[in-house]
Amino acid sequence: MVVEPCGLARGAGRTASFEHWDDLVRQPICWLAQHVANAKANHAEEAQEHPGNGLPMLADLMDAAARAFEQDPETTKLRALTEAWFAAFGPDQTTVGGAIRRGDIDALLAMDDIAGQAGKINSRMLGRWIECMQGRIVDGKRFVRIGHRAGLLHWLCINRRGTAQCLQRLRCLRPTALPMMWPRSEGAA
Repeated sequence: MVVEPCGLARGAGRTASFEHWDDLVRQPICWLAQHVANAKANHAEEAQEHPGNGLPMLADLMDAAARAFEQDPETTKLRALTEAWFAAFGPDQTTVGGAIRRGDIDALLAMDDIAGQAGKINSRMLGRWIECMQGRIVDGKRFVRIGHRAGLLHWLCINRRGTAQCLQRLRCLRPTALPMMWPRSEGAA
């Protein structure tokens, strides 16, 4: 079955790696939601006279997914940590232990939520958590694993807006060992 949108707006964006689902499920629901909203607007006075006889409320399924992502406790913790880490270290790389020793209050509070045990921050637990979260982008920031130096794993929190300067600086340090920093967007050349 193919549902043609008849000139009405499609849902915003595409769901990466779920294009088939997007075409067959999400886009028809977006189209229907817009159609229902238009019908309700055209018959607003009729709906007030006969409540309960209206059409169902529909919305873009990706709006619900975005709300779930924003309300996810791990996303909330990652947001707090990346904001505090970036504020404390900017484009400088550091180790988890170095971040703990630095003693930045906002960063320590975020770290304590993630890896606090008996009043102390467990650096091993925090490092494993950051490792699991590397690559997740929250508010334009994400953790990047730089590599080992003197036996210690170094991390960098980069801001998408400042990526070019960070990349240039890192290439001077380690020109061949850089991971791909950002996934390419659909419109990128």
